[in-house]
Amino acid sequence: MDEIRNGLQDIFKCVLFLAVLFVSFRQVVLESTIERMLPRKITVTAYTSMEKYTNEKPFETAYLEPVKNWMVACSNDLRRDGWLKGDHVYLFSRKNGRDYSFGMFRIGDSMHPRKTEHCDIYVPTEELALKIGRTENVWAILVKKRELI
Repeated sequence: MDEIRNGLQDIFKCVLFLAVLFVSFRQVVLESTIERMLPRKITVTAYTSMEKYTNEKPFETAYLEPVKNWMVACSNDLRRDGWLKGDHVYLFSRKNGRDYSFGMFRIGDSMHPRKTEHCDIYVPTEELALKIGRTENVWAILVKKRELI
């Protein structure tokens, strides 16, 4: 009878340990998800398919896929923080006391390692790229692929 009781106690301890481990893991995942969703300030620029803005293959992303209008390239530090291809990012800023929204963009490219805290919007023409220019202190909120469903 004592052997059965000891066996049940061991099983109970195992189940309790696994429950605590599961709750702890969920908390870590939840905290990291919330942290990724917090707005962060970045610099936003625009580019188009010209070798002076890109490399020798201006119509191909770093992922070896064709470029698409209005997608963004993210700097490597953002990618290391979980900003992955296929996720979306919402960009907005505040100028002269007014809110200005760039919109929601799909991440589809990456940038040169020298860039940090930076997103580059792909646009169809050089004219539009120059009009968008460079905007600093833009708020960015990451929206993961699975959160859009």
